Amino acid sequence: MGETGIAIKEKKKVLFIPQSEATHGVGHLHRMLRLMQQLEESAYMEIFLYIPTEHYTPALKQLVVTFQQEKRLVIQMEHFSWDAIIVDYRSSSEGFAKRLNRLAPVIALDEGGVGRSLYAYIIDILPTLASSSIANEQNIGYLDLPPLSRQVRPSADGLRILISFGGSDQSRMTELIGNFLDRIHYPVKLWNVVKGPLFNRTIAWPGVKILESVNMHELLESYDIVFTHFGITAYEALANGCKPILINPTSYHQELSNQSEFYSLGVGVIRKEQELWLEKLLLHSTPMDAWQEIASPTWSSQPVSLARRLENLIQYNLQCPVCVEQKGLPVTEILYRTERKSYAICETCGMTYLLYFDKPAISYNKQYFDEDYRKQYGKSYLEDFQHIKAMGLERLAHIMQYTKSKKSSQQGKLLDIGCAYGPFLDAAADMGFEVYGIDTASDAVDYVVNELGFSARESFFPTEIPYANERFRVVTMWYVIEHFRNLHAVMLEINRYLELGGLFAFATPKGDGLSAHNNLYAFLEKSPDDHYSIFTKRVLDSFLSRYGFELLHIETTGIHINRRWRSVDAQSITGKGLTRMCKHLGWGDTFEIYARKKRDLS
Repeated sequence: MGETGIAIKEKKKVLFIPQSEATHGVGHLHRMLRLMQQLEESAYMEIFLYIPTEHYTPALKQLVVTFQQEKRLVIQMEHFSWDAIIVDYRSSSEGFAKRLNRLAPVIALDEGGVGRSLYAYIIDILPTLASSSIANEQNIGYLDLPPLSRQVRPSADGLRILISFGGSDQSRMTELIGNFLDRIHYPVKLWNVVKGPLFNRTIAWPGVKILESVNMHELLESYDIVFTHFGITAYEALANGCKPILINPTSYHQELSNQSEFYSLGVGVIRKEQELWLEKLLLHSTPMDAWQEIASPTWSSQPVSLARRLENLIQYNLQCPVCVEQKGLPVTEILYRTERKSYAICETCGMTYLLYFDKPAISYNKQYFDEDYRKQYGKSYLEDFQHIKAMGLERLAHIMQYTKSKKSSQQGKLLDIGCAYGPFLDAAADMGFEVYGIDTASDAVDYVVNELGFSARESFFPTEIPYANERFRVVTMWYVIEHFRNLHAVMLEINRYLELGGLFAFATPKGDGLSAHNNLYAFLEKSPDDHYSIFTKRVLDSFLSRYGFELLHIETTGIHINRRWRSVDAQSITGKGLTRMCKHLGWGDTFEIYARKKRDLS
């Protein structure tokens, strides 16, 4: 068993895709290669690396070889059928994001582009702008840097300075800072420059060391100040007890610097007043006074293993419950994210569905029908039996309207999937149906069989198919259909169960009802973690037609006007008017669907 409690049958094939264009340096690639190195012996995944051929320069090849990952390179992303993709891009384009989604579910690191609304799971390691859409997780601990232990005591000779602006430094910040230090005659023995692997310009200042192929973590311990831009190096400097002074290539980096409370000289240039301040700071202050004058965030994060988190995340089978047989995870939009779940709209069928990243926490047992039901409704399921039965009689009125039958002793066979303790079966039997039930809870099935005297089977439908040789006039599911991970298999069996012209009726929460209209985020957060499908009116016709059904009627239910108009008395004239309006607009939080089988699927 894995950490998640899920049996591991075989290793998952996982593709790592770092941003590799020279204009973006090597930070993304370096982080991915380090992750891959940590995961080499993983019991859960078989790892591969994709770098486009046109980006695979000798410098990048040398970095890949250094991390011993060249054997994992693939030439085409479509080379295998992937179980998951890990992408580390500053900003994915829409076309690129959709291409990845069609291959496999995507977990993205520090994604700043349209991937934030398309990828299954987003991990923000570095802080993002407050205006950015929410991520599933934000944890700078994933930089996996040690807690600050170094006690910085600048040398009496002066502050030791390191200049490091990434793999390529396309904005020439290295020259800007180096020329400034050279111009003020800062002692050459006190400053060094890191030249990244894609840095292809010649730089030299007399007496200054130019460092290449360095281990930044080990190197930073020898310095007091680091000139860099916003990014991983700035945080590595903090974690090693250095004071970062930032100068940024773009206004985006500058906004992030300000939000994170780094000291920054601005974008692209050093203003005259800043030059004067820096010169005074570096040449005319004591090293300790100068060091203390530089403002910087406080580093207090504890290291967290990103490799172990990724191992955990890739174990979950992520798919649209309807389109389970399609490759990848093509979505129109991710509507909502938390650490334990995301909600997506399927690009293929339009269904809103749950992507769940945790172990199932709900068991449909006696406690579910007793304690859990009581918490929600104030009484146990059996104590509420007659009320539920009365609602069943109202539903049967709709069913019998469309089966064009009246109460008689022979209405035909009716199967209730998820029958619980049988109140709907009891109501249907009163109306003349020959009733059958299916439920996963043994206590409930025992009650139906031994107390009510009806036929019922304990079954994990549709993995198990009870009554396989029976055909029914009516099949019902009352607040059950949303609980299936594989709704496709469920609908195939429902079609097979029903005789031609038979009726399928179900009730489910409504993803475009009043609560969802009022506050979609709150609605999705409160949606139970075992509701894998969220139905909306717009998908019903195509969903039912796909499985051989014709939509007959939608009954809007669960109208609670106080969820939007809190101060209005529901029994007042205004309240009743709002209730009628919501009914007309279909703004209930639940609805009942009645459909007729028009064709067999096999």
